[in-house]
Order: sequence, then structure tokens, then C-alpha cells
Amino acid sequence: MNDNRNSLKSINKADRRKGQDPLLKILNFIVILSFSLVFLIFILLLMPKTSEQMMFFRKYNLNPDVPWEETFLTYAFILLVIQLFIASTGVIINVIRAKRKYDKFHYSLMIFIIISLIGIIGITLTRS
Repeated sequence: MNDNRNSLKSINKADRRKGQDPLLKILNFIVILSFSLVFLIFILLLMPKTSEQMMFFRKYNLNPDVPWEETFLTYAFILLVIQLFIASTGVIINVIRAKRKYDKFHYSLMIFIIISLIGIIGITLTRS
């Protein structure tokens, strides 16, 4: 009789955990948002100065210090800081949620944190 109760309890616990919980949905959203932000940041960093500005530099034999538009660097820096915050929050949620053996860790969030830190350091060094 005791064995039947224990098996019923384990079945109820297994049924209760079916499907995605809200934290997992939030975590998946954070991963997608982080990927989108990294993509947007790369697009901003790939935008060079406009052709009119480059023509001005060539006409007067000037050598531009930074090949990027300053406003794009500012936007990229702000997005990198936001990206770092979002990815760090995702890692914290992932660590708090990972209680079962089969819970997976999103290593992409760690990669996004590293990319954000490298970008923040790079833009900071470029500006100084």
C-alpha cells in the first residue's frame, strides 16, 4: 500500500512539471532578444562614415582617426551595455532555474556577455 502511494506521488509530480514554465519562456525570450541585439550592434558597427565625409577627408588630405560615425558608436555602446545587462539577467535566471538533471544551460548567454564586454572595451579604447 505504501509503494502505491509513493508511485502516485511521483506520477503527480511528473505531471505537474509538464510544459514550459514562465521562467523558461522568459529565458528563451532573453536568448532571442540577445541574439537580435548582437546582430543589430554588428550592423551599426559595420556602417562606415558617409561618402560625403570620406570625400571631405580625401579632398583636404586628412586622415580620419575613426572610420565610424560617432553617433553609431554611441548607439552601439548603449546597446552593448543593455545587451550585457540582459544576458547577465538571463544567466542569473538560468542558474536559479536549473534544479533538475535535464535542465540545460544556455551557453549562448555567456558568449553574448563576452561579446558585450569585448565591444564595450573596444569602443572605450577607440574613443580615448
